[in-house]
Amino acid sequence: MLLVDDDHAQLDAVEDLSGELPGLDIKYASTQDQALEAIEGGHLQLAIVDVSLRRDAEPDTDGITVLKVLRKARPSCERVLLTSIQNEDRREAIRALAPARGEPALANGLVDKLDEHLRARQLIAERAARWLHAPVEIRNADVMAGQLSDRGVRGPEVTPRRGPLTVTESEVQYVLSRLFGQGEADPERSVDLVDEVTMNPISEGWSRSVVAWCEPRASKSGRIGPRCVVKIGPRPDAEQEVQRYRSYVRFGVPLRYRVELLDYVRGDTVGAVCYSYGSARDIPTRSVQQLFWEEDDTAIRSLELLFDVREKYLLADVTKADDLVKFFRDEYGRDTNGLIREVRRFIDRSRLNISGDGRTAGLGGCTLDIPKPDDFAFGSFSGRYAACVVHGDLHGGNILVAEDGQPVLIDYRNMTRGPRLLDFASLEASLRMLPNLITRPLSQMGSEHVLEVRLWRCFWQDEALPALPYWAKASLAVRRLMLANFPDCTELEYAATALLRALRVFAASAVQDEHRARLLVWISVLVGRLRQLTGAPVGGGRHAS
Repeated sequence: MLLVDDDHAQLDAVEDLSGELPGLDIKYASTQDQALEAIEGGHLQLAIVDVSLRRDAEPDTDGITVLKVLRKARPSCERVLLTSIQNEDRREAIRALAPARGEPALANGLVDKLDEHLRARQLIAERAARWLHAPVEIRNADVMAGQLSDRGVRGPEVTPRRGPLTVTESEVQYVLSRLFGQGEADPERSVDLVDEVTMNPISEGWSRSVVAWCEPRASKSGRIGPRCVVKIGPRPDAEQEVQRYRSYVRFGVPLRYRVELLDYVRGDTVGAVCYSYGSARDIPTRSVQQLFWEEDDTAIRSLELLFDVREKYLLADVTKADDLVKFFRDEYGRDTNGLIREVRRFIDRSRLNISGDGRTAGLGGCTLDIPKPDDFAFGSFSGRYAACVVHGDLHGGNILVAEDGQPVLIDYRNMTRGPRLLDFASLEASLRMLPNLITRPLSQMGSEHVLEVRLWRCFWQDEALPALPYWAKASLAVRRLMLANFPDCTELEYAATALLRALRVFAASAVQDEHRARLLVWISVLVGRLRQLTGAPVGGGRHAS
């Protein structure tokens, strides 16, 4: 906790509490600059701030400014005003607790220096005792904090000079332990409380969040709780995921196809969401992406269950929506020009020769079609498109598969009403990122380009193909499921949807360049075919004889 006051009498009154309550860490600041440094330095659960710091201590500073920074940068911190209601601070106290209509309060409560029943010491002792009564040990929190930091997760800005908050292990510990009940202990039922959770990260996606398996344990009773899935990521992402779950999953997806939301907690930089999963503890559960890696046909059978045309629990209600490009920009936060720049940067890094008009690049014996802004000017991108409820990020890692082959969806952050072919395109992107497809350098992927072209013709033009590698067979299976669910879908509709999805995955920060190399081959085929279908100038997509 943080105590901000220029009167050392308050510190003297509480400094012995740390010895009485092991685990209590009190930071003290007598100036605004010291307070901002503490706010920047780490996670805070409680801050008690004097309404007015002495002007001669630091000009033009006061506790109100500190409270405003806390409200913005440390929203999960309980903010309490320290004042004397009888003196001249009364007006400031009222403004902080009851601001103008429409503005959030600066403080959650008040302690009075002169009232023995409202002293800071009593408040700190009560809050600390409640939090420390039944602690929950989170194992591997440091691993998850490191992964979040590596993925560039940042929080609000403290001040323009100090910049945004970074993820800390203490915040990850706080969010996860609170998620499993710390701070809400019932003394009469403490024997049943969870006190140990081990996080086993299983992230396979391209977002900035980290996903982990865990089994809550209550060591006093020896009870092992049900297996859970925990997702921790940027706070806005977690908030959006909960909102999407309530809007589309809770009453829209059958229980056997989903994990169930148990709870969620918001920190400052991150938020955590916990889901139950019905699989027994001793039954291993894999994802479709793992099955793809192992070239296991169970993946295809699970997708057939997920997209069973007899159910269509997500795909049944098809309506019309406007502007495919706008959907991708609004949902994923990247416009096509930015995505194209990512492609060009990769091509420059890979030292591929680009044509003078920028429409093609040489790849060994192949010519790749490279997307340009004018490729997205056609009606297939800006006109009306068929929409239904979609998962929105259906890569193979977001479909868990139980031992009996039952598929279960996780990660609902992007679930929304969107292009009806989006989930199929997402699965195809997963299939272009298998280990045996990304181990070769880009210069040796000419044969993959030839196979991609032939695979497209095989599906849309009924051309026969000889024996196919696993990824190609799985790709055709995904397209057949798409056609079974939407017999009226067209080659142009799918090519446009798949191109925008492939570019979005290509530009994801967690995607490595070896993944991008293989995705570029697929993007080239999609761009070339779109140019042919729309009558645009075709520059590439041809294999040298």
